[in-house]
Amino acid sequence: MLRVNECSHEPMKATSRIPVTTKTRDLVKAQKVGGQTYDELLREMVEQFDRTKS
Repeated sequence: MLRVNECSHEPMKATSRIPVTTKTRDLVKAQKVGGQTYDELLREMVEQFDRTKS
């Protein structure tokens, strides 16, 4: 499961778990760069895919 920080750029206070398959986890993990957190990566992905901005 991915652990997601509720607020980026802050210490991990509250976390949530998102159940995903191993394959999906590996695909997401492969997109991380350097010390990037899953929270930062997922937020970046959402911003790029945000349907409400269309």
